[in-house]
Amino acid sequence: MDDEDEHEKTNMALVFDKYSHRLATLPKEKGWISENLYMYQGFWHQTKRIISVETVMAVQDTFKARPTDIYLATLPKAGTTWLKALVFAIVNRNRYTNNSFSTHPLIISNPHNCLPFIETEIFRNTPTYLNDPHSPRLFATHIPYPSLPRSILDSGCRLVYLCRNPKDVLVSMFHFTNKLRDKSRGPMRLEEAFELFSKGAMPTGPYWDHVKSYHKVSLEHPTKILFITYDDMKTDIVNNVKRLSGFLGYPFTEAEEANGAVNEIVRLCSFENLSKVNKHGNLREGIPNDVFFREGTVGGWNNHLTSEMSHLLDQITKEKFHGGVRVSDVVLAGDSEADLEASNGGSGEKNLDPRNNACSVVPARFMPAEFLPIEEGITDLVTDLRSDAWIWVFFDLIEVGWGGEKGKKHGGGGGGCGLVVGVVTVVVVGVVTVVMMVVAALVFWWWWWCFGGGVFVVVVVVTGGLGWFTGLSRS
Repeated sequence: MDDEDEHEKTNMALVFDKYSHRLATLPKEKGWISENLYMYQGFWHQTKRIISVETVMAVQDTFKARPTDIYLATLPKAGTTWLKALVFAIVNRNRYTNNSFSTHPLIISNPHNCLPFIETEIFRNTPTYLNDPHSPRLFATHIPYPSLPRSILDSGCRLVYLCRNPKDVLVSMFHFTNKLRDKSRGPMRLEEAFELFSKGAMPTGPYWDHVKSYHKVSLEHPTKILFITYDDMKTDIVNNVKRLSGFLGYPFTEAEEANGAVNEIVRLCSFENLSKVNKHGNLREGIPNDVFFREGTVGGWNNHLTSEMSHLLDQITKEKFHGGVRVSDVVLAGDSEADLEASNGGSGEKNLDPRNNACSVVPARFMPAEFLPIEEGITDLVTDLRSDAWIWVFFDLIEVGWGGEKGKKHGGGGGGCGLVVGVVTVVVVGVVTVVMMVVAALVFWWWWWCFGGGVFVVVVVVTGGLGWFTGLSRS
């Protein structure tokens, strides 16, 4: 072990000791690799590891970002190693262009060494980029967006977020855990991993909150935060590498594309090449290089999860991403045809976005935010009918038809059928109201003619009193 490694071990011990007293106040859950997970700022973290709740606190207190930095954010086991390799190769392609392919850093070292985590940077006596004049600095992190150091949030730097299908994340995390878990604790069972994952208890989870935190900001600041998915990268890696290079500020020239520069980076960073390079050797803490390379595929969860597990995760994800992240892009990517059909009520449609079929009946958990007013209007209508609040039924019908005030905030209306329902509702309710008024007038006139005004007043008072008493007794 060299001097730098010794210094890092010493610094780690100091960091763990410095923040240990704060753990006693945090909610605790059963851990995966470490014995326990601790909830900090709404997310679960390991303890006494390089990437842990203590290092998150330390990074928040000490890390200083620069505007020219580039950060990669992921959940564990969401394609971090691959993304690190791609970004390092793209940004540094001219720096190593004259080097023999066999001496490229990604050929002789792990991507985690080429592009460090900010969580590990705080342990180093000599910062990674101290003697490196090249810009930008490249860092990665598993930290959720709300917990990022203030210096990163305020720096205006670029950030790339890679999202992966939750079921593949679960299975990959399960296998990774059993490779690193202390033997004294015994192997983790898949059922145990599924239970923890389903309730959000995974390192830097809940999965859904982590993804949503970055997705929301990517919509607000698309020039600063790029949100991409592992599944899309696998489907069309060449065009996604071009997209990634453009966002990072290192676009490929026509000459580079003609000379095969894009394909060379794709080959250099392929699973086959990286897994071959990292068959031997260790990272920090004695973690073997090869534990980061298992399959690198989409949909591998099919070989591990039961249909009940898959269905439950689909339902949780659709509810969690309700009105936010597109379910069809993230949840169902990599699912089999049978799973897709079952998730959509046997319709065979892969896309659950109701905007593609505006008049279909879509469960609330599948609806984007702009479709919620229709459902809310129907709920109000049923409630008022059951409580005899007839004066509000008219307004409930209007809300169903036109989408309500919330719909207006999202562009108005309830979709393709909202306008039709709205017009028909207004016409029908208007006609019914006029007819009822005419009938009421005729009944009033007939009663007055037959029994006189005094008897009419007595009947109205008694009837009204009985109605009031009945309503009071219900309440």
